[in-house]
Amino acid sequence: NCPSEGSTVVENLTTVNHLGREAMIGFVSDQGTKQTYRVTTKSGMSIKTTIDHKFILLNDEEGLEVWSELKDLNIGDRIKLS
Repeated sequence: NCPSEGSTVVENLTTVNHLGREAMIGFVSDQGTKQTYRVTTKSGMSIKTTIDHKFILLNDEEGLEVWSELKDLNIGDRIKLS
């Protein structure tokens, strides 16, 4: 995604992710108000996100990583955590 008109661009901002590791934020875009959902992993980690948030799905059989929006995830899917 590229910043669009009306976006707020944040460059080189470091934050701490849910694992306590430093993570970089490329940009933040104001997309208005959206409904949020809480996704909780089997290990108990959780993220509050929107329905169109993209996750990397892990596929053991083929060793592939595929991007998928929350609305397309199923219970039991494996997502990549950083």
